[in-house]
Amino acid sequence: MTFQREHQLTLFLPPELHLALIKYQAQKELGRPYAGLLLITKQIYQEKLITKELYDIFVNRYSRKLVPENFKEQEIVMQKRELKVKLENMNKTMGYALQEWGLHNVEWKIKWIEKARSFKDQIPNANLILEKEEKNL
Repeated sequence: MTFQREHQLTLFLPPELHLALIKYQAQKELGRPYAGLLLITKQIYQEKLITKELYDIFVNRYSRKLVPENFKEQEIVMQKRELKVKLENMNKTMGYALQEWGLHNVEWKIKWIEKARSFKDQIPNANLILEKEEKNL
């Protein structure tokens, strides 16, 4: 069975039904068309106008969440990767700052010390900068 747009039905819902549809949509985490189609499918089956097999097919189709669960997990993994890359880049940048430490004035060093405090215990070079602060600017 292919999913085609063979028939279209435009519904003008009273505010109460529209709000109920929105609540159902949020509860099931569905897009608006799927929420409406799922409700219609359930009612058509309850009225015994379609078979159990057809009902199962449509319920499976229209129950697909707007944001799949595995997408949420993938998003978390992506955020962790992005954070790791950010920390690696900052560690490298602070490494360059450490190499040039003796070439710069106190204001420049204070800027890097403040930045190192925000990354304390997250990247090794931040801790090295803070050790330099303890010894002396």
